[in-house]
Amino acid sequence: MLLVDNQVIINAKPRYLVAGMGDSLAVLFEGRACLKNEARNSLGAKQPFFAVALSQYCFDMLIKYGEQAKAACETKVVTPALERIIEVNLMTAGIAFEGTGLAAAHAIHNGLTLIPEVHNYIHGEIVAFGVLCELFLSDAEPQEMDLVYDFCERVGLPTTLAQLGIANFNRDTVFAAAKMTVEDPYLPHEGKYITAEDVFAAIVSADAMGKARKAKA
Repeated sequence: MLLVDNQVIINAKPRYLVAGMGDSLAVLFEGRACLKNEARNSLGAKQPFFAVALSQYCFDMLIKYGEQAKAACETKVVTPALERIIEVNLMTAGIAFEGTGLAAAHAIHNGLTLIPEVHNYIHGEIVAFGVLCELFLSDAEPQEMDLVYDFCERVGLPTTLAQLGIANFNRDTVFAAAKMTVEDPYLPHEGKYITAEDVFAAIVSADAMGKARKAKA
């Protein structure tokens, strides 16, 4: 049984709701990688079909209602959009990720935690940036990448390293995080040999794309 008091959610900082959306955002892309490459899920089993379907549902709800839910939380009112996102963050995404598995986004999260400045940010905020890096690692379609960047920008999730506290880029520090990512047990679920250079390139590319989009805004 999952019991949620929506009043508790709206009385908390909206940042926490948004961070939950960042964690939920990873479910589709990591689950897709695990399914494609026949990686075992978090329970050591094959992916059930309903979990795969739920991961797509999570993504669709985030894109459709995420911005509305944030606005409702900021004004401390409960709306259908907010209730949908609370359900996605606290139940649906949890069931989906347990059923499908984790991959690059969480591996990159774990690697980035090597950098002290990142410790000031919430798990889901870091994972959201990891999703952007995963899109580069998996050579995602430009349209999909634009959709995810647009969502992150609309709800306030990080799209650059500076938004994770890494204002002064240091190649050695970021490369060390990339090396730690390669050692993470979730990364092989991407189904291909990935080097620290590959991860470093994905992090730098995700950061550069975020900066370029902000410059155009």
